[in-house]
Amino acid sequence: MHLIVFLWGFTGILGKLIRLEFYQIVFFRMLIAAATMVLFLKLFGRPLKKLSLRSAVKLIAVGGIVVVHWLTFFKSIQVSRASLAVLCMATTAVHVSWLEPVLMKRKFS
Repeated sequence: MHLIVFLWGFTGILGKLIRLEFYQIVFFRMLIAAATMVLFLKLFGRPLKKLSLRSAVKLIAVGGIVVVHWLTFFKSIQVSRASLAVLCMATTAVHVSWLEPVLMKRKFS
């Protein structure tokens, strides 16, 4: 758990130190993530399944949201301070706690 928290917080600092454009950082980050997922599927003997059109559209939509998130995150680091971007990232839980009931049409608890 400590390693995950360290890496999560260190993402902003690395984004500030890396001398690539924000879109290049996101491209390589997504490339590494995709390659790692395929590697784990192969290592654990899980086959790559064909997706239905509906599942593929959902996956592409979620992937698009993730790409926009990382593009705006790394751009914000480049135009301001890494500490501000990490602070915004740390408020994710707060925003999820009010967005989840709204999007899922549930009562607030």
